[in-house]
Amino acid sequence: MPYYNSHTHATQLGEKAIVQAPMQNLQIPHSIGVHPWEADQWKDTLLPSLLLHPECRAVGEIGLDALKGPSLAIQKQVFEAQILMANAHRKPIILHVVRAWSDFYQIYAKHTPQTPWILHGFNAPKQIKEVLKRSLYIGLGPSAFENPNMLSQVSNLPKDRILLETDDSPMPISEVYLRYAEACGSPLEDVALKIEKNFLAIFGPW
Repeated sequence: MPYYNSHTHATQLGEKAIVQAPMQNLQIPHSIGVHPWEADQWKDTLLPSLLLHPECRAVGEIGLDALKGPSLAIQKQVFEAQILMANAHRKPIILHVVRAWSDFYQIYAKHTPQTPWILHGFNAPKQIKEVLKRSLYIGLGPSAFENPNMLSQVSNLPKDRILLETDDSPMPISEVYLRYAEACGSPLEDVALKIEKNFLAIFGPW
């Protein structure tokens, strides 16, 4: 049974993964973009050429972070510039949003998604109602299953909008699958089939 990891910083055995900006090895499926923490280092000259790489499957992780990085004004400018690039190259977007939901929803309304948008590492149970009003995929990783408030809501999330990931955790993606299946009360095989369908619909064939 293949395991699909929608966002990781290091590949593990037995998974099909989107690796975040593996500059040392662009020959594997990856995402690339300017993280909000580094938005003040934005240069738009290199990214367009990198997005042309055949193994570049997504733009990300990009977004907004009110706790770390340069001002939100700078982050929003860089975020919006990368949304336009993602649209131009027809790439899905992997999102990093921390304590900046109001600003994020405003940008979402301004830029109606033309490709899939994935909220990576989603662990904000108070935002579920608003998120589900919008066409957003939800990436669940280890942190979601360690937060009791989030864990209690996992089974209520639409399964056709779920992806699973490890981010920078050493936890195997197979364990994330198990925790998700347990939280939903679903057989692992059923979960695996649904995640595979969602993943391939967004990132293309493997």
